[in-house]
Amino acid sequence: MNEARAKSRPGAAEIIEKYGRCLELVSMDPHFHNVSVSLFLNGDICTVWSFSGKPGIGARLQQIRDQMVALGGMAPVDGSSNQARFECGDLHLRPVKFLLSRAVSRPPDYAPPDELSIKDSKSALMLRFSGQEMEGRWVYSVSGEGEAPNPAVRIRMVVAGFVRYGEME
Repeated sequence: MNEARAKSRPGAAEIIEKYGRCLELVSMDPHFHNVSVSLFLNGDICTVWSFSGKPGIGARLQQIRDQMVALGGMAPVDGSSNQARFECGDLHLRPVKFLLSRAVSRPPDYAPPDELSIKDSKSALMLRFSGQEMEGRWVYSVSGEGEAPNPAVRIRMVVAGFVRYGEME
């Protein structure tokens, strides 16, 4: 019985042929039996995948894909429960790897806050982020409230981090 079940599950070569190259691997999903979860890329389509055969894995992969959509502004691929793409058509490689990690680490019922803000790790500033669509692209603003020796310089450094690590312009 185990032999027949093992033969019906696809192997790594079949998954790579179907979904493309593996971009990222999260070794343990804390919200579903500590299974590993991967993100594959084929063209502009990202596929959330696991080799786990545990009952319910399909629903968990859909939850992770839905978190990637909610947290990262991706769009689900029609007719699929585990695929998404960026509507702009660009692949944001570094951010999408981080996004998979965040989506797996969040509980299935997690909802992102309406306003994004975070305490700056290098000053007493509370950084706030907002975005709006302009001419088919998203434009983001970063502002800060609180005490810092030179808040304008600190905000420029945060923006520089988004440019470098977030692949923004």
